[in-house]
Amino acid sequence: MIDQKELSIWREAFEKYGACELPPTLFEPTFADYIRQTSKAVTKHYTGLEKGNSVVKGDNFSKGTYNSFLGESFLQFFAPLYSKIIGKNLIPTYSFFRTYTKSNSLSPHKDRPSCQYSATVQIDASENTVWPIKFWTKTRDIITTLNGLFSITIYKGEEILHWREPLEYDYSTHLFIHYIDGDDPKYKHLAYDCRSSCFEIPSDKSELKLNKVHKEIFGIPK
Repeated sequence: MIDQKELSIWREAFEKYGACELPPTLFEPTFADYIRQTSKAVTKHYTGLEKGNSVVKGDNFSKGTYNSFLGESFLQFFAPLYSKIIGKNLIPTYSFFRTYTKSNSLSPHKDRPSCQYSATVQIDASENTVWPIKFWTKTRDIITTLNGLFSITIYKGEEILHWREPLEYDYSTHLFIHYIDGDDPKYKHLAYDCRSSCFEIPSDKSELKLNKVHKEIFGIPK
């Protein structure tokens, strides 16, 4: 049970910095183990190889997938607590699952509007060692995550610059889950990333709608 004092501390940190690391004790050990074991199946059967993009750098491949069943489940599971922490009516947009390999890094970047409110959690690794994510905060400080596996970090993905230094061990697996403020008239059009619900496979129709919202509301070209 999370008491009001803890919630207040997290909300204050989030409002001040635009990012806040939550403790791994949010998860029962059996639940964490279920997530970890399921992530291995997702990595093996549902991810595609990718070598480098505008954000992920390094000589080795990473493996990722948009809206995996594990990611979408976690996206829905975490929404009520995240909403309570920051005092917003959060609506899911999408999830992303990625396993990084040795030497992969993340370039400093901000995310697209569907990531108005984001969270990331390291769910498996070849070593029991944190692979920190760093943030350039609203106070113009750099903060670094410290707690490792199953410590969720919440952050303003569209607003706060974030990155990771090169991974020094064999692999690290992460979930990224993203939300918008359902009461914000500008962002509400991005609910479920322009799908009708979580778990729905993106279609040509939803992709066209997403591109239209990006262009007409946010001024982002295709």
